[in-house]
Amino acid sequence: MVTNDFVICAWLSTHSDCTLYHSGGLVERANQSCVGGAASEALARFNCDIAFISTSSWTVAGLSSPSEAKGPVKRVAVDRARRAVLVSDSTKYGAVAAMNILPVSVFDTVVTDAGIDAGAADALREMGCR
Repeated sequence: MVTNDFVICAWLSTHSDCTLYHSGGLVERANQSCVGGAASEALARFNCDIAFISTSSWTVAGLSSPSEAKGPVKRVAVDRARRAVLVSDSTKYGAVAAMNILPVSVFDTVVTDAGIDAGAADALREMGCR
């Protein structure tokens, strides 16, 4: 398991027996994760089966973020994985932040809740997202 998230790392370190790596890098305190060049360079060393990507703002066009430093980490994670999964609750759908990060088309699967707009769910399915 490879993560840039301190909360996930702490949970897995006490609740699993998996081999666990943390990216390190610039600490973004607001969401307890590492971002930026050092984190993305560390993640680039790994090949992964599945990249789980979260976001605070997205539309059917793509993910955006107020933090430019999150982009390289998310892009490397998706690039180094065989499959990519977007995980975000429906309240974050429709929000748009300053920096474009990734198009939704890079994701094989989108995991969200039943509150997602029916039109958005249909558009995601039409794009080939499960």
